[in-house]
Amino acid sequence: MTADFWKDGFVFRAGFLSDTECDRYGQSVRALERTGGLPLIERQAAGRWLRYKVVDGRRIDDVIPDIDELSERVQAELERICGIRLLPISDSVAARNVNVTPPGGEYRWHYDRNAATAILYLNEVPGGETEMFPNYRLVFRGGRHQRVQRWLDGLLRLRPVRHLLGRRTLVAPRRGALLIMRGDRALHSVRTVGGSEDRINLILAY
Repeated sequence: MTADFWKDGFVFRAGFLSDTECDRYGQSVRALERTGGLPLIERQAAGRWLRYKVVDGRRIDDVIPDIDELSERVQAELERICGIRLLPISDSVAARNVNVTPPGGEYRWHYDRNAATAILYLNEVPGGETEMFPNYRLVFRGGRHQRVQRWLDGLLRLRPVRHLLGRRTLVAPRRGALLIMRGDRALHSVRTVGGSEDRINLILAY
């Protein structure tokens, strides 16, 4: 399993959360949306826009009161899969959050800043697939190479380049499923959400 994760760049687990857990968390997110509202973040980007809402680490206890226990469950699975100990990133705002993507919404192409990203899907919607190219990055170490790194990342994001050199994988939202990927090595985005319901998922960064 360990070798498969580092070779493939991701692992998908169906049924990690129970239907009861998904319903409870999803209802809490929808209740927050109805009462307090979640601002829509919308920015134009090449190829795919950034259009979603978020419950960040400052408010996540409001919708997932047992977030600490859930994070520990995910971390235990992550360590079993990766074969090494990984800790949540130090940025408490970004370390765990809930992404809410409305119908017509999507998330731009990007790399994460962390080594491993866990996505827990709380519901199923038409579209809204996580589209990724695992283990698809040329990484330069050291601050003096930041400009080169940005140029390379931009080059690899180009559609003809990623379809020529990358290995595209689509993961459809499945309630209760867990997707773990090498966040800083996988170019990924969220395809346009269809239907009439929000796509709701929990993101944990390690």
